[in-house]
Amino acid sequence: MTLERKIAGAFALDDETWRRHANPWSVLLRNTVLPLLVLAFWSRLWLCWYALAP
Repeated sequence: MTLERKIAGAFALDDETWRRHANPWSVLLRNTVLPLLVLAFWSRLWLCWYALAP
């Protein structure tokens, strides 16, 4: 049993689940949301209390 199969077994990834998590939209959203989250945490440092204003 390879390492990949052990990991897939631990997360219960069958073929359908793997296809759903490997589609292009999923990858695109992951790659765009992470920089936005980093920007949100970083900007609170230089915005200070103004970050709380909507």
